[in-house]
Amino acid sequence: MKTAKEFMTQLDGYFDGVKNNMVAKMIYEELQYVRPGDFDTLFRQLAISQPASWLPDLKSITEAIKACKLDLMNDPGSEAKCPVCGTVNHSTGICPVCCYRPEKDGTPAEHLAWWNDWKAGKEPHFDIAGLLAGLAEKKAVRE
Repeated sequence: MKTAKEFMTQLDGYFDGVKNNMVAKMIYEELQYVRPGDFDTLFRQLAISQPASWLPDLKSITEAIKACKLDLMNDPGSEAKCPVCGTVNHSTGICPVCCYRPEKDGTPAEHLAWWNDWKAGKEPHFDIAGLLAGLAEKKAVRE
């Protein structure tokens, strides 16, 4: 599912609708804060935690969101552009491309310099092969 409308269609199909139009409208409005990639997770949580004969309500949707620990969008109607790489996303916090966090990574210019160095291989990358070799060495010493 990619949209709140698709989610509502699935909800109607599985649970045979909601109690009334007002409840459906409130659920739809709440779904606007859920990231599109999280709709499947949210639906699965509802399907495994509620019987199919039950009628969905706003409380159950918000409880399922909490149970799944979903990160909600603060302002779903707006787009934020990362000042470092220009990626447009609909959430706050860390940029999904360059990992810029304004509260921890300094100015956009400082982070851009670091990011360019990292892409060029001047900054250390996570070296899983080195870590595994070190663990194998430690295990060999113990044996």
